[in-house]
Amino acid sequence: MSFGMGCFNILAGLFGGVPCCHGCAGATAHYRFGARTGSATLFAGIFYTLIAVAVFFFGTSVFSFFPYPVLGVLLVYAGIEHGLLIGDVTAREDLAVALIIASIAFATKNMSIAFICGMIVRKIAASQKIFA
Repeated sequence: MSFGMGCFNILAGLFGGVPCCHGCAGATAHYRFGARTGSATLFAGIFYTLIAVAVFFFGTSVFSFFPYPVLGVLLVYAGIEHGLLIGDVTAREDLAVALIIASIAFATKNMSIAFICGMIVRKIAASQKIFA
């Protein structure tokens, strides 16, 4: 996973993209901590690639060096940041879809299922003008 993220971030950085991790929490954390340019993405990609190579050759997880409470705090921080984004959703239709996605994600613990259901609900709602 680190090797894939590293390669992606190197390519994204070369094209002026935003840094990302295995999910959007990476982009949020990077942006909040000052990553605003393509070079930040490039450096993140190099870092992730080096981590992947180290794990491959030394067979140890990088996460074993970090205390789990620190990783937990980072996860909570990213969760709060993403939770605050709901304040930007003003249309009733968009809010309903966001709540449906959140409900399905909590019920199934699977974001892929929730996302696909959200896309289906959004398409049906738009075509039938349910929230209009």
